[in-house]
Amino acid sequence: LDMAVDGNKNTVSEVDVVPQAFCLEKNPYGNAFNVVETVLSSESDGVRVYDSSKARSWRISNAEGKVNPITGKSVSYKLYPFTRGAAQPALLTDKHKCAVNHKGSFANASLWVTPYTEAERFPAGEYTPQAVE
Repeated sequence: LDMAVDGNKNTVSEVDVVPQAFCLEKNPYGNAFNVVETVLSSESDGVRVYDSSKARSWRISNAEGKVNPITGKSVSYKLYPFTRGAAQPALLTDKHKCAVNHKGSFANASLWVTPYTEAERFPAGEYTPQAVE
């Protein structure tokens, strides 16, 4: 996806739902949860794998401070992975020994966040060779 959420300057965050620690004052029944949002600040941070135990999603928001007048939060778009079909498709097998992985390493993660680069339009390259090497 080439995202432009109400402008070209966007920020991508990973959003996890995690249980809140038991506390007699704030969580006496042990059933409360928190939303933890982590900004993906570099291309290496942007290689993410879905975690169903945390109901993980990703939020792409406007980094210029544009605010939704109704919610008071930044204008954003949320990616909810695997809302239809399998809970998580299988990722490629052995990262080091799988021949397919040399051409399709992009399939080892659920999400890759990268800045737009014209030369990187296709994850496996412009013309993917069908040879093993």
